[in-house]
Amino acid sequence: MLVLLGAACAGKPASSPRGAAVPADLHIILGTAGMTPGGMQGWSIRADGTVMAWAGKAPEADVRATGTLPAGQVADLWAAIRDAGFFDVEEQAMATRVAFITVTADGRSRRVAWTRPLGQPLPDSPLERLYAQLREAATSALNPSAGP
Repeated sequence: MLVLLGAACAGKPASSPRGAAVPADLHIILGTAGMTPGGMQGWSIRADGTVMAWAGKAPEADVRATGTLPAGQVADLWAAIRDAGFFDVEEQAMATRVAFITVTADGRSRRVAWTRPLGQPLPDSPLERLYAQLREAATSALNPSAGP
């Protein structure tokens, strides 16, 4: 009986507390551009929980560290992206200094970029809250001793 139950559960994608399975092609890229010499810096999170910290002229061009998130945490991030209505956001700031999130899932991709005020507190916005949640997850996977 346990063998059958284990076989039935094996291979199923992780799901969020709200029940939606994490898409197998989920790829989250977040970071900043123009805020440091050399281009961009940020993090990538994949459906299998792989996390990368990177810097350079393009996302994932120069991977500096890797880690792993548990499947449940990836599912929670996917739920947060859906709850934020991320695929409906159409903000595309074109400035020398921007923060961005790109999400690919279920065969579609959306990039959102917005300006961040230099030397001022960050605004409390849905995008900043989502960015902070994704960044916190990524950095905790890279440095598990830091914790959430």
